[in-house]
Amino acid sequence: MLGDLKPPEVIRSVRFRQSNSLELHNPFPITGKEISKQFREKVIFDKASFQFPLGAKIAVTGANGAGKTTLFKMILDREDGISLSPKAEIGYFAQNGYKFDRNQGVMEFMLENCDYQASEIRAVLASMGFSSNDVRKELSVLSGGEIIKLQLAKMLLGQYNILLMDEPSNFSIFLQWKH
Repeated sequence: MLGDLKPPEVIRSVRFRQSNSLELHNPFPITGKEISKQFREKVIFDKASFQFPLGAKIAVTGANGAGKTTLFKMILDREDGISLSPKAEIGYFAQNGYKFDRNQGVMEFMLENCDYQASEIRAVLASMGFSSNDVRKELSVLSGGEIIKLQLAKMLLGQYNILLMDEPSNFSIFLQWKH
């Protein structure tokens, strides 16, 4: 017997606003033409070409070491053969390597370089499971999962029109994005 079953929780939706000045019009805001990359004898890309269409949600898949993170870094660094729309503003979620002041408060961290009001930030954090007490904490007392959720929230509230997310599913976080 399974015992008492409860209905699933209601998913709260959060709307993110975007400035018209960040609107992209290029049908392919990220393109790669005959890009090549190798490390020592290992060839990662050999004259690879691609076009990422405007508005698309694209998953780059492959085995560990196949070059997914390398491709993201090539895009971020605008390496030879990579073209970005002139208005492209890229937010990047790295699978590791975020740096921040652990003695900083949650709201102080979130308000840095952010155009959203504190009330809007609190609403986003609440939708991601942060309580009103959590937003008063310092980063040093947050769990690893809470830090990841906080970093995702900061990226989602940033002034970006393209998001590159390097293995965000490693952290068992489920977000529903609505435009």
